[in-house]
Amino acid sequence: MNSHSRFCLRPIKKDDLTKIFTFLQAFEYGCTALSSLFAQRTKPEEPCRFTLPVRNTCFVLEVITEDQDSIIAGILSYSSSGLLYHCLPFLEQGGKNAEFLKSLFCGKDISAEDKADLRFLCTEFFAKHCASPPLSSMMGGLQSGIFLESCMPKKVTEARSCKLMSLTASPALSALSFPPDCSEDTTRRKETEILKKYKLHLCTFSDADRLSDLMTGYYIEEVLPAGTIITDKDMRLFLNQRLKTQLIFAMENENGAFEAMAATTALGIQTARLGGIYTLPESRRQGLAFVLVKHISAELLKLHYMPVLFVRTANPGAEKLYTNCGFSVCGGYRIAYF
Repeated sequence: MNSHSRFCLRPIKKDDLTKIFTFLQAFEYGCTALSSLFAQRTKPEEPCRFTLPVRNTCFVLEVITEDQDSIIAGILSYSSSGLLYHCLPFLEQGGKNAEFLKSLFCGKDISAEDKADLRFLCTEFFAKHCASPPLSSMMGGLQSGIFLESCMPKKVTEARSCKLMSLTASPALSALSFPPDCSEDTTRRKETEILKKYKLHLCTFSDADRLSDLMTGYYIEEVLPAGTIITDKDMRLFLNQRLKTQLIFAMENENGAFEAMAATTALGIQTARLGGIYTLPESRRQGLAFVLVKHISAELLKLHYMPVLFVRTANPGAEKLYTNCGFSVCGGYRIAYF
């Protein structure tokens, strides 16, 4: 490692929180789950507490300037279950990330020497802090994820590259965009027909049994790595925790059963990440997810959150759905399993 490295990777202290808050406010659209660890909201309507996470070990990456000042360049957070969240926006591409990179390195791209120093620091970090408990998964920006994977001794068993999307339509529910092959009037009629047949339901603890099949199906199809088995007991514990802290809406049919759902999975400082968007196979292609995503997005805007989500690059159908709901691509995201 270069003895004059411009990088410093160290544990976050309480005195850092003001600067960490400012940093995450600027970039949390790409790291809402990481930001939520600091925000520590127990309910969507509760204020952001912003304090050091209890169950995660958090590190700040700083760039040391020529006058020996330091600028926050990124954050790493490692959980007691072996999950690593990362936010290293200067390694991402385009827009605000590119501007941030230039500000860190005097208007230039990161040099080969600086990148080598960063690689050394990250390799050292993985060896020292991610051995016990062993690293099981990693989530964050696409390019920074690929870089971090190259720094670790463990091999990736499965990686999912995704597109990060944020809501860019007007805040009013009535102004969210409509499918390009469908007029606004036609879409409204379809929504009206759906809401005559189904009821939008805000879920509570009493709905756990009715949500069980939806949540299990979602996790098997969209979340768990291939071959992973989750027990009914673990799924119920997870579901109860989600019902306690997150928004979950479901489409309830005339018999009282749920056929589709949409939820938040992380509540940050000013962004909320959507997930758990799932429709039972036999109920698909009716527009249920479209109505749910529009509705939960509008509810989040009322609570002063900006909705974000990520979608696999291999799932153009889902990307089209979210585009029709007013979302647009704003970056890349990557999930890696080890």
